Amino acid sequence: MNCKQCNEQIENTAKFCPYCGAKQDILNESPVTQIKSTKKVVEKSVNEIFRGKLDVIATQALNDKDYPRAEKYFEELLEEHPYDSDIYSKYIYSRLMQADEDSLDYCIDQLYNRINTFFDLLSKLPSSEEQLAHFSSIMEKIIQLSAYFRSVIIQI
Repeated sequence: MNCKQCNEQIENTAKFCPYCGAKQDILNESPVTQIKSTKKVVEKSVNEIFRGKLDVIATQALNDKDYPRAEKYFEELLEEHPYDSDIYSKYIYSRLMQADEDSLDYCIDQLYNRINTFFDLLSKLPSSEEQLAHFSSIMEKIIQLSAYFRSVIIQI
């Protein structure tokens, strides 16, 4: 079953949630509710497995220098995880490696959009160490991408 407070998966017999400490009302949970909770957990697990396999396939396509296929798979991953900087940088890399003018223009536009999104999110969220570390990671990826753009553009 899932915790009533934080929705984490916990033992069906738990009186308190081990994650948030909320008291659980195990007597009033109907079998239908238990089935729905189990279904959510299974769907979440299946989605995580699918994402992992798709990430492996996309990365393999990138390693095989099959950039159009890699782009397609990374684009699919980004639909589910739009703020994952690792997937995003691999996606942009797959676009860049196709290196026509449209791809370069697209990548530069995406870089500027990403920077704007970064600063927009930074201004809206209260800062914590975890959030600052996450934003720092995103900013490092953006800096790496901009350096890569610069080197590709210089070569062209």
